[in-house]
Order: sequence, then C-alpha cells, then structure tokens
Amino acid sequence: MSNVRYPMKLLLSALLPLIAGCVLWWLGVYLSGFLSAQSWPEFVVALSKSNKLQALYFWQVTVHFLPMFFAVGVAGYALFRIVGSSAIALVAAVLPYVAFNWLMGSLEILFRWSALTTYGLTVIALSAFPLGLLAAWWLARHGHLTTPSSGRPPAGFAV
Repeated sequence: MSNVRYPMKLLLSALLPLIAGCVLWWLGVYLSGFLSAQSWPEFVVALSKSNKLQALYFWQVTVHFLPMFFAVGVAGYALFRIVGSSAIALVAAVLPYVAFNWLMGSLEILFRWSALTTYGLTVIALSAFPLGLLAAWWLARHGHLTTPSSGRPPAGFAV
C-alpha cells in the first residue's frame, strides 16, 4: 500500500506548483509583450546612435530581464512559501516554462549558433523566468525575508 501512496503524494505535491508555473508562464508572456511595446526613452535613442549593440543590451536587461526576474521572483517566493520549497516544487514550477517554450520553438535558438553579438540578447530574455524562480526557491529555502516571531522582543531590546 505504501508503494501507491508515495507516487500519489509526489503528484499532489507537484500539482499546485505545476499549475502556478502555467499561470506564471502565461503572465510572463503577457508581461513580455507589454514590455516589448514600450518606446525607447531619449537617452537610449541617443545611446543607440553611438553604439547600437550597447543600447540593445541595456534595453534588454532593464526592460525585459529585470521586470520579468522580479515579477517571477516575487510570485515564486510566495508560491514556495505556500507549497514548500522542495526540489519537486521547483521542477514542477519550471516545467511549464520549458515545455511551452520548447513547443513554441523558442528554445531552438539556444542550440543554433547565430551571431554571438545577438545570441546574448536571446539568452538574457530566456533566462529571466527560470532565474527568478531559482532565486525565489533559494530565498524560500535558505534566506527567509522575515524572521519567525516567538512573541517576545529581540534580546537586544531587553531592559
């Protein structure tokens, strides 16, 4: 009987992170589309006149990577605090991202070596989601943002 319970427990523990990963992927696609529609500010246009590649990398990091990384990180941290920070939860949350991007052909560009100058732009764009989840998982597992309260004041404030 215990042989049946373990796979069911494993499936149930991975179901919520899998569903949350699907929702996060959908929100990530929506956020990426919204961020792509933003116009370049004046200083980026001026930078693009002197060095187009530097302007592209700056825009990719500031407009795509950072917002996606922080949005996925905050949502992932909440997810891992709710369901637990096991490795199964991390894999289940990242699995929809990998599966959907593979089905859409987005990951194909990583295995095709194009010009190295623009290859980094793709790597930056595709790494924001998994790195945000990994950082959230690590924070939920090791570095809690809030300390547990015992109901007593800290020892440094003792009178």
